[in-house]
Amino acid sequence: MGPNPAIINPHTIIFNRDEIEKEVLNKITEVSSKFIPSEHLPELTRSDWKQDYLYGLQSLGLELMLNERNK
Repeated sequence: MGPNPAIINPHTIIFNRDEIEKEVLNKITEVSSKFIPSEHLPELTRSDWKQDYLYGLQSLGLELMLNERNK
């Protein structure tokens, strides 16, 4: 396994909703707030990564089409 990139001060950390339950994220936030002030903790949220990926592809495709039209 290769090196993992470091992420410094993220505002939000998004988890795949198929891999983690909301209650687990709540527990992580609760326990973390004992060590880190809550105002410095990132928001932990869940999302559908497949849908997000498809939305991103659609957005990129539309942007490319619009930029080609404006040339």
